Amino acid sequence: MSNTLDNIGYNLILDDSGFRVTAQATAAQLKALEAQFASTGQGVAAIEAKINSAGVTFHQWVTSIGAVKFALMDLDSVFLALPKAVLETSGELEKLGVVLKGLSSAADDAGRSADAALGKAFILNLEQNVPFKLQSLTDTFVKLRTGGIDPMNGSMEALLNQVAKYGGGSEQLKSAALAIQQMAGKGVVSLQELRMQLSQAIPNAAQMMADSMGMSMADLTKAISKGTIASGTAIKKMLGAFEIDSMGAAAEQMQTWMGTLEKLNTKWDLFKADVGDAGFFKAAKDELNSIMELFGTPDAKNWAQGLSNEFTSLVGLFHSVRTEIQAYLPEIVELGKVVLAVF
Repeated sequence: MSNTLDNIGYNLILDDSGFRVTAQATAAQLKALEAQFASTGQGVAAIEAKINSAGVTFHQWVTSIGAVKFALMDLDSVFLALPKAVLETSGELEKLGVVLKGLSSAADDAGRSADAALGKAFILNLEQNVPFKLQSLTDTFVKLRTGGIDPMNGSMEALLNQVAKYGGGSEQLKSAALAIQQMAGKGVVSLQELRMQLSQAIPNAAQMMADSMGMSMADLTKAISKGTIASGTAIKKMLGAFEIDSMGAAAEQMQTWMGTLEKLNTKWDLFKADVGDAGFFKAAKDELNSIMELFGTPDAKNWAQGLSNEFTSLVGLFHSVRTEIQAYLPEIVELGKVVLAVF
């Protein structure tokens, strides 16, 4: 589109009151200016209509999504919180059983299942009498077992008591169990695991190992640096020393306020497990499997196609707005020039 507005002239007039500036334009030029405004107005109106259409649709879509979101949040808070908690606890205990079964060295499935049930009962009984969470107890049991140490012969209780003696919690217990597992896996005691990991959770761990082996701390350190301290023997003697040094420490911690809260959490976990074992957990798993099967049905594919169409139409609205802006971009630029020329 040609620009006819460049021919508008200006007159500079000098009179008694000073200078006056007047615009000089022909009728044709003024008509061209009027047409320019009209054309730009049509473009702006078209863009406004597209934006309004897209805005209304987007607003309705966002409002609908928001309403669904808050409805689901209310539904979750009122009806689903307790069932979800029951399912989570039941799921953790089910996972524990599978892990313990995998650790069993029994020759047949029946024997592995029996070992898993025995280990599970051992851990759940411990949980009611020590100030540590179920997950950390499970983690410690697994680490000791994989390190060649039988956690059910008193070694795990000794470790729990020693950690509890120094006020340690679940994180300290996991750190101590990891250090023991790593030393057992290496076959020799390492100063890194003994001093930098185990002693962080149990401050007197290194001294207890030295005392249990009848060595001074200096002699133990020198022997460890030479790689001559077998981890199997050293760990076994250290755990034996723990058993004597801190017997009953975990039970004493359970009498404190924090221990009482931990006991309450344990009782709540066991109650949720009872609810799940009564049939709810199995029914929920069966229903979940049925729902997963629905995702492969033609109805699910049709629903997915419909959802995709809705999203595509939303994208199309924004595309149409962009297209209208591009189509009337020259008019919008000319309007800008007019505004600058007038003001």
